[in-house]
Amino acid sequence: MAADGIGEADALALLMIRPFMGSSYQNTPWPDAQEELERSTEHLMEHFGRLDPPMSDLLRLRQGKGKYAVDLPLDGGSDTLRASTLWDVDDDGRLSVRHGDSFIQWVEWEAGKPVTSRSIQPFGSATTRPDSPHYTDQSALFVRHRLKPVHFWRGDVLANAASRKVVTNAR
Repeated sequence: MAADGIGEADALALLMIRPFMGSSYQNTPWPDAQEELERSTEHLMEHFGRLDPPMSDLLRLRQGKGKYAVDLPLDGGSDTLRASTLWDVDDDGRLSVRHGDSFIQWVEWEAGKPVTSRSIQPFGSATTRPDSPHYTDQSALFVRHRLKPVHFWRGDVLANAASRKVVTNAR
């Protein structure tokens, strides 16, 4: 399983692997493979009518309920870059990711040049403020496997600021 959403059995493998990953992490005996296969195939047949739905139909990046809510297709899985380790099973049978090691940052140090960086994470930079436009502002980039620039230098920050508030020291 490459967890890239291309393989015909990625959705089935994703459902199957989670209980085994959990038992390995918890240092408990593995579940019964036959029972897990039956559970996984029943889930796919009940909610998708087939054993091989695209992984992106099953695994979703769902965040919020308001103006900035998203419901986007994902790839990835347990122990992968773009990890989707834990999820909630929604009423429609889809898996809404709620945990994973998915922050990605690329930093370049080239001789004689300023440090540059790009990063991405599944949600936004204001994950606790659902009314903020930054609540899910990285989600679409994340699902398209894109990075955004990280602005280290004052000039870059000022040139890319959406707004600016001047604060004075009121002593």
